[in-house]
Amino acid sequence: MEVLYQRIRELRAAGMDYAANTIAHEMLDLGLLDDAYGQGAAVLSLPRTAG
Repeated sequence: MEVLYQRIRELRAAGMDYAANTIAHEMLDLGLLDDAYGQGAAVLSLPRTAG
């Protein structure tokens, strides 16, 4: 899980928010994203946009 969170942070730092959001929403859809890791709200800081 930490590797996925790290990748999302790297993508956001590189200005690739759409890619970061895509990963975060896939994690949410699979039930992998929750506040047990203390990052749920932070990872989903931007809404998913239509692609």
